[in-house]
Amino acid sequence: MDSNTEEMIVSVKYVGAVDIKFDQIESIKEGTYEKIDELKRLKSEYGMCKGYKPSFRPVEQTSIENNNVKKETIYVFCNSKENLEQLKELLTNKVKEIDSKLELDFRLFT
Repeated sequence: MDSNTEEMIVSVKYVGAVDIKFDQIESIKEGTYEKIDELKRLKSEYGMCKGYKPSFRPVEQTSIENNNVKKETIYVFCNSKENLEQLKELLTNKVKEIDSKLELDFRLFT
């Protein structure tokens, strides 16, 4: 943590992405998007996450059958492979708390 700016300083060696897929979801629970957006700003001892809101999201608590909901992507930045694994596990647990039917797909860029 930089004491002047209060920003987290991370030596990035590993970059990845976590795609959150809605394929098995019949309707999106209230608060789902808010919780996903919080994950996109997550900063932890293992690294940090960054993400952007898509241009369209279906309304929460309505049926999404036959509606092609786009995946939400969270980019992860870490300084070691061990931290990447820990951050991956942390995100998995947090996403499963949001809705156990959400699917995750991890990609490593480095």
